[in-house]
Amino acid sequence: MSGGYLYWTQNWFDQQPWLDGRQLSAVGGPSQISWTSASGLIIVPTCAGTHVLQRPYYGTDAPNDRRKLSFSLSVLCDDYDDYRALARAASRGAAVNWWPGVYATEVFTIVNASAYKLARPVAWGTITGVTSVTHPLDLYLDAVQDLGAATVSGQTLTAADGGELEVHYSPVFKVVVLDLVQEVVEPNLMQLSCTLEEVLTV
Repeated sequence: MSGGYLYWTQNWFDQQPWLDGRQLSAVGGPSQISWTSASGLIIVPTCAGTHVLQRPYYGTDAPNDRRKLSFSLSVLCDDYDDYRALARAASRGAAVNWWPGVYATEVFTIVNASAYKLARPVAWGTITGVTSVTHPLDLYLDAVQDLGAATVSGQTLTAADGGELEVHYSPVFKVVVLDLVQEVVEPNLMQLSCTLEEVLTV
């Protein structure tokens, strides 16, 4: 039986998003959030008409291809404290925590008992109501679901087997708030939209 994300094992959009330590109450669910993934690959054409794939090297403990995300957020400014939180985050000139309730996917080539580093910390313990039970890891080893293939604490992933590991988890994203657009559509109806650009640090 198929269904939308509300029927998936992992909880998507089960509570309002968090920005810079505040749970936003004015965001009307996923219809006001969108996101895109930047490619980490560099595609080099050759004179033979083929291509060579290259990717930035972040170390042996990093995911095979780190892809930063860019979020778009649109909010009806009903809550003044939500408005202030977004305006403050945009004015800080620094990265802030953002948890929209979505999952990220990272792929590692792992060796048993070795340690690796997720590109982002898991949301457990940082976001109220988010735990390893409510938002569990989903692990696939060599394309077969294997929840015991690794363990995660913070950003550290410890392998319990070897092979190609897919990690699906609910992270906290470090973002900067860009392109803050404010518009009054009609009296007492203000809308705010912005881009939240993820910052991946080495």
